[in-house]
Amino acid sequence: MPVESCSSCDSVTCYNNYPSECPSPYESGTVGVSCSDDSSTGNQVQWEGVYDASASLCDRSACCCVTGTVNIVQDGLHLTGDAQLAGVNCQGQTMVGFQAVLPSSTTTQFNIVVMSNHLRVTKTKDGISIVNKDFLQCSGSAICVSGPACETPLSTGAIVGIVAGCLVFVLLVVIIVLVIKRSRPAAAAPAAGVGAAYDDRRPLVQPQAAAYGSMPAA
Repeated sequence: MPVESCSSCDSVTCYNNYPSECPSPYESGTVGVSCSDDSSTGNQVQWEGVYDASASLCDRSACCCVTGTVNIVQDGLHLTGDAQLAGVNCQGQTMVGFQAVLPSSTTTQFNIVVMSNHLRVTKTKDGISIVNKDFLQCSGSAICVSGPACETPLSTGAIVGIVAGCLVFVLLVVIIVLVIKRSRPAAAAPAAGVGAAYDDRRPLVQPQAAAYGSMPAA
């Protein structure tokens, strides 16, 4: 269906070729976080990587679960990927593709529709969480095993903390050095004239002539 504005495009089913059209509701693999043309990439959240959903808590006996390997490729604000499926009601499919358009570079979640289930994918510290908004017992998670998404960049706060720590360390070192210098006793300077006193000593006994007086000349 044609759309004229973001408000008229359903946030769950908005396709990444907005604004030309939105897909039919509940179409597997359709997207949508929101409609947006934001192309900013500053401080971008990294989604690209390979995730392992083998340990997901999704109940395969009652759900069609995202399991095994999940691949996500990121190109700016555009995400494409695929995920393995297992469980019941998967309609014979073992793999599903998906795509999403992020509203901003700092977005930490997006929505997709997989096998008629609305899933909210959220970036976590170790990978992604996958919440099934229709059936919560069918929710799960995946751990990042490789790719840029596995690398946790330092936040501005962390960088400031590191720099501040280094400055404090340097200041402590300077203070310790100054304290040590001040606590050392000054080296005793030689007493004035000591060296010259030995050279300038006068005889303790005066010459004999001086002691008995001058003898008269013959």
